[in-house]
Amino acid sequence: MKAWQRRLLSAGVFGLLLGAGAIAADRPAPLTTAELLVHLARDHALTRGGQQTPADVMQVRALLRAATRVDSRLPDPYVWLYELAMLERDNVQAADALQKLVKLDVTNVGAFGRWLDAGLATRQTLEDRKDWLDGLSEAAARPPQMQALIQLHIARLAVYAMDRAQARMQLDRVLGLDPFNPDAAAVAVEALDATTPPALRLRAGLRLLQLNPMAVDVAWEIGILLDDYGLPDEADKFYTHATEVFRLSDPSALLPGEYLLQQARNAVARQQPDRAIDLAKQVIDRFPNLAAQAGLLLHWLFTQRGRTTEAGVVAEQLGKRFASIREPMDFAVDEVAQAAWFYCMVDPQPQRALSLAESAAARAAGDIFATRVHGWAQEMNGQFDAARATLTPIAELDPYAAYKVARLLKDAGDEPGAIRVVETCERFPLVGPARDLFRETGLPASATQPAGMLTAEMRDVLSGFDREALAFHREPARFLEASIRLEDRSVEPGDPWRAEFILTNRARFPITLGPDGMVNPVFLLSFQVEGDKKRDFPNLLTVTLDRARVVPPGGSVRTRQTIDVGPIRKIMRMTPQHAQRVVLSATLDPMRGPDGQWKPAPGGQTLPALYFNRVPVGTSPQALNALFAALGGDSDVQRFRAVEILAEMLGEAQNAALGRLNYKPRAVAADAIRKALLAGLSSDSWENRVRTLDAMQNVGLDAAMLAAVNGCLDHSHWLVRMMAVRLMVRQGASFAEVLAEMAAGDEDELVRELAGSYIEAQRAAASQPAPRE
Repeated sequence: MKAWQRRLLSAGVFGLLLGAGAIAADRPAPLTTAELLVHLARDHALTRGGQQTPADVMQVRALLRAATRVDSRLPDPYVWLYELAMLERDNVQAADALQKLVKLDVTNVGAFGRWLDAGLATRQTLEDRKDWLDGLSEAAARPPQMQALIQLHIARLAVYAMDRAQARMQLDRVLGLDPFNPDAAAVAVEALDATTPPALRLRAGLRLLQLNPMAVDVAWEIGILLDDYGLPDEADKFYTHATEVFRLSDPSALLPGEYLLQQARNAVARQQPDRAIDLAKQVIDRFPNLAAQAGLLLHWLFTQRGRTTEAGVVAEQLGKRFASIREPMDFAVDEVAQAAWFYCMVDPQPQRALSLAESAAARAAGDIFATRVHGWAQEMNGQFDAARATLTPIAELDPYAAYKVARLLKDAGDEPGAIRVVETCERFPLVGPARDLFRETGLPASATQPAGMLTAEMRDVLSGFDREALAFHREPARFLEASIRLEDRSVEPGDPWRAEFILTNRARFPITLGPDGMVNPVFLLSFQVEGDKKRDFPNLLTVTLDRARVVPPGGSVRTRQTIDVGPIRKIMRMTPQHAQRVVLSATLDPMRGPDGQWKPAPGGQTLPALYFNRVPVGTSPQALNALFAALGGDSDVQRFRAVEILAEMLGEAQNAALGRLNYKPRAVAADAIRKALLAGLSSDSWENRVRTLDAMQNVGLDAAMLAAVNGCLDHSHWLVRMMAVRLMVRQGASFAEVLAEMAAGDEDELVRELAGSYIEAQRAAASQPAPRE
């Protein structure tokens, strides 16, 4: 016969055991003791409501470490220990938690990726990092996505070492293992250089955008590339997409000035001068640092349209702006280069232009615009050979440089050479200021020039791009199904509220996850509870699905989590006899708006409300008999559930007697429950004692109970002592001396740490100024 059952019999509750049936076997299983400790850690952190102190961190850490001792195979505590270490910026503890997590959860790609990052951070040289990664790659068989992450880091090292051939080879391996890896697509873009053909650059950019259409900068760079190579209508589609995504976060936010200026140039290429004028004016009005570039464009637009007065006003404003540049080193290099260009194109002043251009070129060596301006200024000052030498290296990429070199060659009698320069200019403009200059040369622009062929190649690349991904931000829920499934829609007292959070890809393209992906896989949960009273808990907790980086077409990612933590748990434990109607609301990928309210981010969504009930506990003799029988039965699962329910019932009865409830619960066998709990506190099983001590957090302790809990402070098992400390600390000053003794002298470090956390909390509270009356 079990120890609990013996004590119940001696306590005179034999009649309650006669004829008792078992607790329903189909109820959700209680948390294991290790799971309970993780649950308590989360519960404490959430109860603090974002006001966590160092003492709270100590307590949470102690509970999580206790969970790892009780069940060394449970990965959950290491997830939270890692988060805790990152909050404290303790890289050593974070790496240790990840090391253990990846050993226990061998399919957790997210944890493995973070572990790799942590391991690389501890190795200072490229050689050390490469050796470590090579060793990992050869050491053991891993799932393809994890092996891909190792190869990806090797590719990154090759990029850092400027070994682009090796980087491309490694990236091919990555994509062979994990074709939807967004980080590989990003590294492929990083691996590009000035010699990469534009069609390949476009292909790499589109692959990256396909995997993350929410990346505004990527869409914008693709638009610029298309503009540069004569596809302004296609470019505008990507600018429009980037603008839509940008404004989803904050409709009132201004587009960056660089975006507006590029749209103005695109409007010129699309022969929309009025739109170009409007955009250029917006840049001048809102972005002083870009007013020079926008002003030069606006001057040309007014001149082309015969609006000479307005062009003169712009020229005068620019002249005043640039006249202030006395010492070029005191101004931004771009401002100096723009001033030199002004004195080349609008108000020709050869010596002034050359002085400014030389300063800009010296400070921005290799910059195409600064080089162009320098060459033009040299030509204005009669330095023709120097101008050709300066401009020829950039003539394939810069139409202004190509024009000037071609003009110099033609003027020198080398028309065939001039034609070759024009024909080899990759970015031959369709319209705009540079196109006007080419017309002045009278040179032919062959349809078979590289620029024309490149445009055709780029159209071919565009034709293979699935644009459906660009619609993701408009209807995220159409492409990504987010759902929450409760283990039970009618939970009973003592049942954990387990929920499964699921993301399912309904699109034909992969959906990337993470803060820099298409959707950040974080559910923000809010609760409405209506029973003994109505309570609202908005934005109470979050659940994150960080095990995977990508959801492939037709695939799903999921995680299970308990959600009865914080104030929800407290209320449910206090009201076991009262039905509670619960409404669960969730937002996927939440972001805080300018008004301070939470809303879905551009890739997020609001889920339909989920309704369920916490049903009242049965108080019939048969129900109570079943609970008492479970205490003495062979099933730990039923015993743990029974002790929780009985403690809740006793606590509720005590609160009713003190007038703390607004409803009248049915009378229960309070004395029998009390004796059952006392029996649990003296059980031969350390785990029975632990579960009883936790269950009694909601129970008022009389003298006999206090004596029994005090007895647990001397128990041989460290976790019994820990849980007894958690319960006894409610006694305040009367427990202070014992608490100090345990913090200083208990043989177990976790008991000392937990006791110390309460002492630290008391010190912090005592140091706070007294509230004003």
